Amino acid sequence: MAVLAGLAAQTGCTHDRPLDVTLDQHVRLPERAAVLFIVDGLDPARMDELLALGELPNIQNRLIARGTVVDHAVTCLPSITYAGLTTILTGQLPGTHGILGNKWFDRARLRVHDYATTKTYRNVDQHFRVPTVYEYLEDELTVSIQCAVRRGATRIIDNWATSGINWYFQGFDEVNKLIAIRFELIAQVANEIGRWPLFVNAYFPGLDEIGHRYGADSQQYHHSMINVDTQIGRILDAYEQIGLIDRTCFALVSDHGHVPIDPQRRLDLEKWLTLRAGLRAWTSPIPGDSFEKRYLFMKPYDAVLVNGGNRRAHLHLRSTAGWHQRPTAEEVIAVLERAGGLYNQVSVALIAVRRDDNSVLVLSGKGRAIVTRARHDTTSGAIYALDVLEGDPLGYASDPTVRHSLEAGALSSREWLSLTAQTDYPDFVPQIVEMFNSPHAGEAVIFAGPGASFSRTNRGGHGSALARDMRVPMIWRAPGIPAGARIQHARTVDVMPTVLEYLGRPLSPAESKRADGLSLTDRLSAATTNRS
Repeated sequence: MAVLAGLAAQTGCTHDRPLDVTLDQHVRLPERAAVLFIVDGLDPARMDELLALGELPNIQNRLIARGTVVDHAVTCLPSITYAGLTTILTGQLPGTHGILGNKWFDRARLRVHDYATTKTYRNVDQHFRVPTVYEYLEDELTVSIQCAVRRGATRIIDNWATSGINWYFQGFDEVNKLIAIRFELIAQVANEIGRWPLFVNAYFPGLDEIGHRYGADSQQYHHSMINVDTQIGRILDAYEQIGLIDRTCFALVSDHGHVPIDPQRRLDLEKWLTLRAGLRAWTSPIPGDSFEKRYLFMKPYDAVLVNGGNRRAHLHLRSTAGWHQRPTAEEVIAVLERAGGLYNQVSVALIAVRRDDNSVLVLSGKGRAIVTRARHDTTSGAIYALDVLEGDPLGYASDPTVRHSLEAGALSSREWLSLTAQTDYPDFVPQIVEMFNSPHAGEAVIFAGPGASFSRTNRGGHGSALARDMRVPMIWRAPGIPAGARIQHARTVDVMPTVLEYLGRPLSPAESKRADGLSLTDRLSAATTNRS
């Protein structure tokens, strides 16, 4: 243990020095390049506070002042890391790519896949089939640093040993420092093969863990954000050193926000299901090396509960026919209405219940509504309608602009984003229906309320459909993008097609039609300082 502690200390002792990325003369630099900074759990509210204090000089002076900010960027639903990372790097929503979080249940095989272990954290690439940004750039040199979603990357840098040691000793800032230092390894590779990578994904995982342990309102989180800013500055310095700073698209984004938890607003969902609803719920990977063994193991259980990020849980219920068949919506609602209604619990914001392939029932202590998807015609895609049955479950009726648009009827996905980006439930209507496209979604999805948690311990969390969970920073700096400008809204699903178009490899019309994301290049190029 003492030896490991010494190694952990050594990994961080020189990581704030300038990076050595000296390149040989024969190294070919791309005409255009891209670097994606994914900072796990970077809460935009806290980031804005530190920017106002002048404590994030690299993000402020070298990205925001020289690039364009998306004022109201939203992540995918659910707002969980593995769902968010896969969305960013594939341009598809979770309902399309099928990764519903860090843990999810496969009803067909009776398996619970859990990525939160050292043996399984890289298994995610086996569980989705849509192409990644690396696979679209398969003939180019691409690099993934630290990120679990990396299928198709030419060079994968895991930092497995050094990060693992630091993580064990809670050196989460040291893990983030390693992301910058690995650009020195990229320089070594470039000298060996004679070219610099076209695309690099630099994933910073440490801030999110600090947010979970101490809360996004803590001093530890504050100092960790400053550390991330320092590492981003070192990477920008490296690109300046090799002469690529003005030919590179830099994008800063997060996979979700981060919510400080109120200790008085914790709800043990497993306990509620057991004591109040009379169900036996399973919450862990299902033992058994064959389907038959897993089936026999699950015979006594009524439900599988998949908690994620502490603020969102998928509830999978066994039907009267068995695990091979989903229960009806009426059966699900009957369970949720037991003991006064799970949706009436103070820690629950709302519950979404799958009604059929194109509609979702929203249950809340504030009311009920139905979200419906329909096809408008063969060219414009889906439209979505919100029919309020009683009350105001999403709070949209209190906003005159939103209320007026609701009265106009069904809207397209992007119209809903524009309309609700600044509300308490941004982009909820289209995303909740699309989330249930995946067979891995539960029959019901339970979202925590403000400051609430489905965990007994953590001081911070995410995963809910509320604004603090869903809103993320998004900043773009690239040639042709105005400095100091802003656009109003975008989704993290738009990152991949935007990067590809900037690199001169846009999605084809057929690929664009299949993608959930849209390229932002035209909007970014036309951005103004008037928050257009």
